[in-house]
Amino acid sequence: MKKNEPKRPLGEEMSIGDEAEFKEKAAPIIIMTGGSGSLFRQDYKEAVFMKELASELGVPPDKILVETESRNTRENIVYTKQILQKIKAKKVVLVTSALHLPRAYALSTKAGIDAVPVAAEFYATDEAYNPFNFVPSPGDLLYSSAAIKEYVGILAYWLMGWI
Repeated sequence: MKKNEPKRPLGEEMSIGDEAEFKEKAAPIIIMTGGSGSLFRQDYKEAVFMKELASELGVPPDKILVETESRNTRENIVYTKQILQKIKAKKVVLVTSALHLPRAYALSTKAGIDAVPVAAEFYATDEAYNPFNFVPSPGDLLYSSAAIKEYVGILAYWLMGWI
């Protein structure tokens, strides 16, 4: 794994799209947030990779701020709020995966951030449903694990009073 290689497919969350171009009026600044949640890969900074990817997609690098200290979703919001206060941002567009959006949006709302939630990644299939769709498979386990992680995360954050 390279220094700034993602541990998951971040390009899906970063779907500002090959066909779309950066619109400065819609988002004069983009904040990429994410440090390393790994105990063993402290040098990996998710936000740095996302900035590189956004730059390749046509976003001017000087319009991208990075927050690299957070280790989880709550810290993403806490540290991003500090940046928003510093640059005096009033409203933000919160972009993350559809699965992760409820927790991220609940955190941002509780933190007092005026955010417009936008889902950038969806899990779906174009296959017709049949009885075999309900037979477990390794790929389905990946999606189930992600959903369970989000539901447990929402519950844990709610119990902690963070959302």
